[in-house]
Parts: sequence; C-alpha cells; structure tokens
Amino acid sequence: MPDFSAMPEVFVSNADLAAAVSREVKGGTLRRLGSRLYTRNLKDPPERIVLRNLWPLVAAYLPGALIADRTALENRPAPDGSVFLVADHKRDIVLPGVTLRPRKGAPPLASDRPFIGGLRLASPARAFLENMRWSRARQGVARTLPRRDIEERLDDMLRHGGEASVQRLRDEARGIAAELDLASEFQRLDTLIGTLLGTRRTPLESIVALSRAAGLPYDPQRFNLLLRLHAELAGSAPVTRLARPTDGPALPFFEAYFSNFIEGTEFAVDEAADIVFKGHIPRARPADAYDVLGTWKVVSDPVEMSRTPRTVEELMALLKSRHARIMEGRPGKSPGRFKTDANRAGSTVFVTPELVEGTLVMGFEIYRSLAAPLHRAIFMMFLVAEVHPFADGNGRAARIMMNAELVAAGESRIIVPTVYRNNYLMALKALSQNGVTGALVRALDFAQRYTAAIDFAALDQSRFILDRTHAFADPNEADAAGIRLILPTPEILADAAQQRGTHWQNRNGFAAVSPKLQETPPCTAPRRIRRMRSHETPGNVVKSKTRPAPIPTSTNGKVNLYWMASPIDRSKYARRASPGSCGRCTSSRIHARAATDPASSLRLLQYPKAVRQQLRSIPFSHLPDEMRLQVLVSVHDDVPGANDARPRDLRVRALELLIQSPGRFANDRDMPAYGIHDEGIRRPFRTAGCRVLTDPAARVANVHHEEQGVFGGHGC
Repeated sequence: MPDFSAMPEVFVSNADLAAAVSREVKGGTLRRLGSRLYTRNLKDPPERIVLRNLWPLVAAYLPGALIADRTALENRPAPDGSVFLVADHKRDIVLPGVTLRPRKGAPPLASDRPFIGGLRLASPARAFLENMRWSRARQGVARTLPRRDIEERLDDMLRHGGEASVQRLRDEARGIAAELDLASEFQRLDTLIGTLLGTRRTPLESIVALSRAAGLPYDPQRFNLLLRLHAELAGSAPVTRLARPTDGPALPFFEAYFSNFIEGTEFAVDEAADIVFKGHIPRARPADAYDVLGTWKVVSDPVEMSRTPRTVEELMALLKSRHARIMEGRPGKSPGRFKTDANRAGSTVFVTPELVEGTLVMGFEIYRSLAAPLHRAIFMMFLVAEVHPFADGNGRAARIMMNAELVAAGESRIIVPTVYRNNYLMALKALSQNGVTGALVRALDFAQRYTAAIDFAALDQSRFILDRTHAFADPNEADAAGIRLILPTPEILADAAQQRGTHWQNRNGFAAVSPKLQETPPCTAPRRIRRMRSHETPGNVVKSKTRPAPIPTSTNGKVNLYWMASPIDRSKYARRASPGSCGRCTSSRIHARAATDPASSLRLLQYPKAVRQQLRSIPFSHLPDEMRLQVLVSVHDDVPGANDARPRDLRVRALELLIQSPGRFANDRDMPAYGIHDEGIRRPFRTAGCRVLTDPAARVANVHHEEQGVFGGHGC
C-alpha cells in the first residue's frame, strides 16, 4: 500500500494508485479536487491549493508541454484562469480555478527554455512573435495579448534594458520567424519596435508608447502612483488655513533651517542665523552653509514664492531656476540641470534620467486637475520628490515647490520640523513603495496645521514656541522617549507673547529676550559704552561719567545676570583671569568672578527660578550698541547632561553660577569650549597658558553653545 504521507500536497492519480486512493478518500484522509486530482490538505480552498502547485500539475497532466502565447509573457494564468500551452492534447483540462488550454503548434525550439517538471517555456522572441498574431476570445480571454499590452512590455524592456535589449529581441525573432511560419508577425513586430525607437511610423495604442514615440518617455509605475495620490486628494474635503499677516522673516528662516536639517545639513539655530543674517560662512563647512543660505534666498523671496507653473515648460523652468539657487554652493552637483545618472535613496530607485521630463509632463497633466491649494501643494511635492530630477537637492526643491503653491494662494506654508522628520519620510516611503496614499496626506495636513498655529512675527517668539512643542528634538531620540510634535497650547502662546513684549532687537533681526520682571522701571543705561582704543591699556582707560541705571531685582531666585552700566578699570579684573592671561580683555569680556567685586559699577539682576528655561536658549551677547553687554555670564544650576563626559575646557560652578578656569574649586563641571563667543575680535583669543583656547580638542568656535546654557563672552 502506498504511503500517501510521502506524496506531494496535491497529486494526479493513476491506475496503480486508484484502489488505494479510493480507500483513503472514503476514510477521510484524502480529498478529491478534480479529474484524477487528490490532496492531503483537508482545510485550504481547492483553488488556492491548485494555484500554488500549478506547474507541477501542468507537467503531470501534459508532460513535455510548451508554455506559449500570452502565458509565456505573463508567466501566470490569465484573468479567467486560462493557461495556454502547445501540446498533443485536444481538450481543455478544467481544474479548480485554472483551465489548461492546449493547442497544436510547432514543437519546442532550441532557444525555448527548460522549465519545471520537463515543461518548456517559449523564448521571449517566440513569445512576442506568437502574441503578434490576431486572436479573439471565444470562451474567456483571447489566446494572445492585446496590442496595447505588447507596446507596454516593449517600452518596459527599453526602460530597463535600453535599446540593446529590444534590438537583440528583434534579431532573435528574425532568426526563428521562418521556422515558426510567422513571417508576417515578424514584420509587424519589427515595425512596432522601430516606431518606439523613432525610426518607423505605425499607429500606437498605449499612452506610454505614444509618449516614447513623441520623444517624452515616462515611468508608468510612477504615473500609477501619481494617479493613486490624485484619487486620494480628489476624494478629500479641501482645507483652507490662511497665512498670518503678521508672519515675518522668522517663517522663511525656519523653513530653510528645517528643510536642510531633514537632508542632513545640521546646524545649531544660532549658527544658521549667523549664516543667513550675517553672512558668516563657517570655514569647516562652507558647502553646507551655502545650502542653508541658498534655500533661504528662495523661500524668503515673496515674488519667487508666488510663482506657480501654468504650463509644463514653466514647471521645468521653475524647477531648474530654484534648484540653481539652492545648490549654488555646490557646482559639482550640476545646479539647475537635470540628472544624467540614476539615483536612489536606500531601497527606493528613482526615475531614470531619460524618463524625467516625460514623467514630469504626465504628472503635470494630473496636477492641473486639482483645485484646492493644499492638494496641489501635496501633489507637487510628491511629484518632484518621486521623480528626483536632480543629482542632489531634490527634497528641498520639492518642499519649495509645495510651499510656493500655498504662498501663491495666501495660505499657510508647511514646515517639517526636525522631530517630525521620520513621520514625513515614512509617509513618503509608504506611498513610493507600497502605494499607501493616506499617510502622506495626513502627515502634511498636520504639518500645515502646526505651522499655521505659530506666530512667526519675531524670531525669538517663534523659536520659543518651536522649542516648547519639541520641534528641535532629535527624531530617533524623541521616538525612543515617546516625545511627539505637539500643537502649541494657549499657555505656550501666552508665554511667547510675554517674551515678545520684552525683547531687544539687534541689527540682524535676531532678538535677545529679557524675561519680564515685576514692576521693572525704565532702563536709563547710557546710549553708548566706549570700547578701549588700540593705544589704550587696561590700566589707563579713561572713565566716563554716566548715570547709574535703576536696578530691577527679584529676590526669590538663583540665576544671576551681570552687566556693566559704565566703563571700569579692567586691570584688576585682568589680573584675576585664568593663569597665563595676557590681560587683553579688550572686547569687554572679563571673567565672571570680576562681577563679584563690589567696587565695580556692575548691576546685579536676579530672576526667579521659573525663568531658567527661558534663559537657556537666548543669545544674550547680541544686543544693540546702547545696551551692549560688558560682562554677562548666565549658567543654570540644572545644566542638562552636566554629568556627561565633556572636553576639559571650562568649569561651571553650579551653585555660584560663575565660569572660572579649571581647578579653582571642587564642585565644578566640564563645559565645552565652543560655548564661548567673543564679539570684539570676531575670533577666539589664543593666549598661551589659557586651557580654554589652546586645548586642540576644544576647537573653539565663534558661536554660543546655547544647549549647554553658557552665554556671554570670555576675554582670554
């Protein structure tokens, strides 16, 4: 008796097995699926069992058959379940979900490929020749593919294999046409291939073939994705969020800042502000700085951001001109010119160079049918991002094109903060790789809702709101900690409004905020504080007569701000500097310990503990001349991460809130040297014996290190 447990999941019975199979069927261990067809699987639907065992079953019913006609190109059953074969058999074989349809024909050729169970698979040349024959459906589908499908498959060969692949196919078909008695079919195939290559003319049916013949081939897979996104947007109710009339330079600044941060061009906010508003290009990263500056130049231009394409020619021109401005600092990336080499991001392969213009043309035809500005913006962003027409800078160009649609319609822009980066990129990937459209629409809708909720009238105010809503958080760390981008609450907006009401505006528009004190009298500080001239020394500074400023105070806090209302003799303070000091404190930056000297004309401002978070991210050294800080050191006693390993540059005394040289006291903490900023000379001092500036590992930069809570300057 045969062991049916060793048999395949489904098998074809024969005379030797008939009696045993009958007993097993009666006993309930086997199940009959069709003519001589049995299975050990008693649970799954018969159609599913047959489909996953299709080719072994074909080999069992029709040994040595040739897979031909449309099945040779599709490599699967037709929509009605038909499988077309060349075999010495007259009748169709009906199985669950599948019908085997054999016909007589030429036997397998040497070029036909061997397949499962002794079957043969028609070569591509033979398959295309046989599918060029006219056929009509009598029962179910036709035996050969329609002309439209043939054109699309040839175009697919051109896109992936180039002209060489179709030339090789044509040569092989010419060699076997006579043997198969398909000479007229070869003539039609030859003409069709020539038309796609631009050397012949014949009527075409498919859109993709017509576009290629017109010289604008496109990517049909991307075209299908664009159609899916269009259907999602067209079926969504339009949403209108008008732009705030009070939005100022902060909006384009943060748009450029975050757009570059998404692409890996990471700067601290103050560094980016210096690049944009002061033109300070870091020597170590000039190309990255020009990326930020170039993006800002585009998004801050109201005329440029009000331009939207009315024709496909305008679309191409806008893309190229904006990309040229974004990438002006990277001439090696071909600014303003479409790519010549294929590009990819991870597992996503973007549109090949020869299909860029055609895909943009087809996408623009869909874009024109959308009416709502937000829908047009989302579609335009995805079109540019998915085509990836440039060698670099595609993401920034896509977001600029998106926001231009909104600016032109008077609606709020879309900013994608750092913490929202993963949400945005995953939504793009879901559509690009899996055709999921809703995620991208929801992600950008929330991003616009978030942007519209922030008042970008002033940089300090908008930065405060962005910080409180977690916009600057690292996306990976935020995900691990459960931190998400949140909409600004009324409390956050109220706190921001208080800051805006008590700020000093500097020359470049970046405000330094003074936390509001209760009953603070008007400041009567002198309009100008004279700096030391080149012929003066710390010992011969002439004191000027000035009116003392009223002292606003609050006695319930620990955070101290020291600032000088009149010039003082710097010589005694220079002697108190760190060991090895040269006394060149010419930029009015003195050790904070000097501020404790009662003989100086320093004014002590004490603020409540509640304002510490406010003080942490404010560039105090940036003030107008009439309020120029002379000595200003503000360090919180809750410096974040103070116990972490840091360079041995500065020591922060946590309780006394003073900065001194290393080794002065026991309860000190390391702080990085790039937390020092000296406006007087525009570069760090390099004085022998001063560890802060001579330690090679320090790499002192001309910026504030706001995240660590160190503000002000250091004079040696």
